[in-house]
Amino acid sequence: MTDRKLKNHLYEQVARIGKAASSPKRLELIEVAEPGEKSVEQLAVATDISVKLASAHLKELKSARLVEARREARTCITFGDARVADMWVMLRQLAEERLLELQAAMKERYRIRRNWPRGRQGTAGAGQARRCHRDRCPSETEYQTAHLPHAR
Repeated sequence: MTDRKLKNHLYEQVARIGKAASSPKRLELIEVAEPGEKSVEQLAVATDISVKLASAHLKELKSARLVEARREARTCITFGDARVADMWVMLRQLAEERLLELQAAMKERYRIRRNWPRGRQGTAGAGQARRCHRDRCPSETEYQTAHLPHAR
């Protein structure tokens, strides 16, 4: 193999990660799958897609070795490497810093969430303990399911 062909092959292999992460639903699957192990059905519900579509997206993530699957009574998806979650966090942070459209959408989401009825708001930030006493706080399972490592 010539040096040019080898170099092309190397870039193609790295691009597999980018291709696997190029879908908004796949990024969401990466986000909700971490931490721990989830079934395909749980991931489909969490991302509001069909089990069939979730399976197809997970197949792409698995082909790039971003997720691992274990089959028992049902297929369970897990991350074999915490750097996959780190990749998602770094990608999201870069997008937050660079994309004005994302910044505007995040401000709008925050505005909408602030106006939700009591008990549906997030519990992070100042006054968390007070809100936990007067509003519903997430259970430990809900927190572990929804919390991203290094989230701000």
